[in-house]
Amino acid sequence: MSGLYTFPSDNWALVAEVTVCSEIYREGVGNGIAYRTEQDWISLLDLMVQYRPSDKLKITLNAENVFDKEYFESVGSPRYFNLYGAPRSVYLSLRYDF
Repeated sequence: MSGLYTFPSDNWALVAEVTVCSEIYREGVGNGIAYRTEQDWISLLDLMVQYRPSDKLKITLNAENVFDKEYFESVGSPRYFNLYGAPRSVYLSLRYDF
């Protein structure tokens, strides 16, 4: 779910995106031992703020996984193939159209 808010001046925009993932799990038997590897449900917040000082210049600041939650994108066995999701990241971009 996401939302976009453009400020009345039309130079600023703010985007907030919430991603909610339900529980994921994997069950199996390894070396004769039954296992269940799971990731509880999780919600992640991403934010973007953008400023347009002119028609040709756009400055954007993005923040992903704002609260730096640790989570699995996929689960495997207890020891293998459990892939962590991306940690918090923040980046700034400038775009100029000629």
